[in-house]
Amino acid sequence: MATWRTVSTKRVWGFDVEARPGPWGGDDFTFKNMLSLAGGYEPGNRIEYLAPGFTAGALEDFVAPLRDSNVLVVAHNGIRYDLPFLNGTLLKMGLSALPPLRVHDTYSCLKKTGYAFSKSLGNLAKRFGVTHKGHMGEYDWELVYAGDPQALDNLRTYNIGDVRTTLELRRVLVERGLLLPPKNWTP
Repeated sequence: MATWRTVSTKRVWGFDVEARPGPWGGDDFTFKNMLSLAGGYEPGNRIEYLAPGFTAGALEDFVAPLRDSNVLVVAHNGIRYDLPFLNGTLLKMGLSALPPLRVHDTYSCLKKTGYAFSKSLGNLAKRFGVTHKGHMGEYDWELVYAGDPQALDNLRTYNIGDVRTTLELRRVLVERGLLLPPKNWTP
């Protein structure tokens, strides 16, 4: 098992996924479809983006950093949401599952807050002075789902902004001693 010292020498790769409602699964359950992904290495100057309609080959290229044992993955709520959803999408597209990963999750690795404030990415970004976080409302998402070209450009900006925000938020939380050590994630 890696120690905190060995983890701190790994390359840091942050990512974020966006989803849309998929087919109805019965009762109140609706499956999700992966809409877009953004990811890149710290400090976040160059973020890769997969737009809606990406291919299996493009997805395999996108996840290549996750298959590198020398990478520390950074995400916001990635342990509960992004990583399982990404893994399921890989399997659905006929690709190999993700390997076990070391993850620094700015949601689940944040020291206990006792519900004193929201741990949403937008709230934490404002609370800790991180400025990249964008916003998309319900109508914006409807336009994305309808394929509106301007809305799709906004989605790209939003998705990339979430990656930059998460990478910067991680840096700030580590500096302030508010982030617990990374966790192991197994598919």
